[in-house]
Amino acid sequence: MDETGIHPEIHKQVYALLESEMGIKKKDLKLPMTPVASTGQALNKYPENKLIEWSEKYKIGLETLRDVLAELQRPGLDPRDELEAPCFSSTILDIKDLQIGTKLDGIVRNVTDFGAFVDIGLHSDGLVHKSQMANYFVANPVDVVKVGQQVKVKVIAIDIEREKVSLSMKDDSAPQ
Repeated sequence: MDETGIHPEIHKQVYALLESEMGIKKKDLKLPMTPVASTGQALNKYPENKLIEWSEKYKIGLETLRDVLAELQRPGLDPRDELEAPCFSSTILDIKDLQIGTKLDGIVRNVTDFGAFVDIGLHSDGLVHKSQMANYFVANPVDVVKVGQQVKVKVIAIDIEREKVSLSMKDDSAPQ
């Protein structure tokens, strides 16, 4: 399982699911798993009611369970590796080169409940809090951005000591 993107927190539940539902013992698990489990069922073709049942039984979120089944077929692949590289500013090489108000191009690397992490060409990604994603209320960041999306951002705060950059995607020309 260490070869997969499956979080160690749920390894125990995944092993239990594999053994009980698919007849695959931990010691016999070989990755990547073939697209068809020992049950004869394609890993990505289980009916929705079966996935819901497993989700509840093994205490794994439904979307996470779908991701687990996909990850078992293609371990070690990071979907972010397939992303197009943005054209970063050649004048911004270090966090010390940034200034409040600097406008940059970036690429969304991760979306969370509270915002999105954007690669702006520095060691650490900058954070666009969901309150800074648009000139309107954003309840869920995935409604505005997705991983791999190129975005225009503006630096609104810099913490050099902690190497953290806060960014905004708000349109300065739009009425507030």
